[in-house]
Amino acid sequence: MTMFSGLYTALKGLQASQQAMQVTGHNVANANTEGYSRQQAVLVSSDVIEIGGLKMGTGVEVEKVRRIRDDFLDMQIRSINSKSGYWQSKQDVLQQVEVTYMEPSEKGIASLLNNFWNSWQEVSKNPESSAVRVSLTENAASLADSVNSTYSDLIALRTDINRTLDTTVSQVNTISDRIGQLNEQINAGMLRNQPPNDLMDKRDLLLKDLAEIADIKAFGTADGMMDVFLGGRPLVAGSTTNKLELVVNNNDPIVKWTTGPQVELNGGRIKALLDVSQEIKDDYLANLDQLALRLTEEVNKLHEAGYGLDNSTGYKFFADLSASSMPAAAFKVSDDIMGDPNKIAAAGQTDSPGDNSNVAEIVALKDLPLTHPDNNGDYTATFNSFYTDGIARLGVKTQQANHMVDNSRAMLDQVVRRQESAAGVNLDEEMANMVQFQHSYSAAAKISATIDQMLETLLNNVG
Repeated sequence: MTMFSGLYTALKGLQASQQAMQVTGHNVANANTEGYSRQQAVLVSSDVIEIGGLKMGTGVEVEKVRRIRDDFLDMQIRSINSKSGYWQSKQDVLQQVEVTYMEPSEKGIASLLNNFWNSWQEVSKNPESSAVRVSLTENAASLADSVNSTYSDLIALRTDINRTLDTTVSQVNTISDRIGQLNEQINAGMLRNQPPNDLMDKRDLLLKDLAEIADIKAFGTADGMMDVFLGGRPLVAGSTTNKLELVVNNNDPIVKWTTGPQVELNGGRIKALLDVSQEIKDDYLANLDQLALRLTEEVNKLHEAGYGLDNSTGYKFFADLSASSMPAAAFKVSDDIMGDPNKIAAAGQTDSPGDNSNVAEIVALKDLPLTHPDNNGDYTATFNSFYTDGIARLGVKTQQANHMVDNSRAMLDQVVRRQESAAGVNLDEEMANMVQFQHSYSAAAKISATIDQMLETLLNNVG
């Protein structure tokens, strides 16, 4: 009986070494698999049996295959990933806004605005010249075209943001569905006392990707599932998922629950896209509207009071924008002036072709502090500084985004390295384990062979 129990002990040693070797091989095969966590065969001694009044061990067995993973570091990675996704998306869009403005360059609005004022100065110096009047209309038209184009590009950028948001919201729904499916599969494995480590790795990888899109919170449950919350509401509860949808009204995007209110977001790519879209509307589009509207109002007010070379009066230099909902899009030189530059009202009285008194007042507008409505209250500045200050604020926001992207990347890299040091596969360590399990297998086989020889000797002698 003792010899046969010895064979059983040797057999269990062979099986345990074989299973441990299989786990090692699985680790080696997945050394470069993204999101894979190193696994470890946990060996424990088998139950004790009593033989001849003595309690004896029955060898070794694999209690479980443990997944080496630090859940706290996973929570940190998801949190930092949300911040990284937010600032990365914000940086990308703000850089596109900067490209739209083309500042500083000769084709930028700041340069064209200077050319516009300089042209009025030339008319003031030589009000009788048709050439300087034509030059003024051309420079004014170029300024208007640049404002129109920049405004149109910013609106198109908001439309592109909405398309990106639509795709990103669909990604959230797809990932949530997949997490719900994995929850169900993992729970089934846990019920069979077979923890599906590889499925857990896939779920963690999906949670990491989801955290980059939105600031989720994930909590594990006793049955192996992972509940995911977004803005305090369940996005994934067990195998059940709640959907998001994008609603766009007048190019203004809102992300909401399909069966509930607007989603509360504090981080991730979706939040960044929503924030920048609102900034484009409230800051950059509004500033261009204000620049076009005030420039039209102030220049027209003085121009209508003056007289042209043909003694014409009462003409607007810029087309009236008072009825326009998007002044910057409608900003242009009036058809009367474009058709006949002699109607440019340089003089302050009739029959005075050399008079520049009226145009001198228009030139003075360049350095006249005017009050402009602003998001934070009234803002006093000249036309040029009103525009350039807005560009400067854009530059500051872009620099802040660049800085935060670098910081979040550095923090994320640090935490990921800590996680990989624990969960990552070290090939040298796995090779050492392989040698160890190989020797264990050989030793168990040697015990089996020795007991077999003993039994053979016994049987032969008895025979």
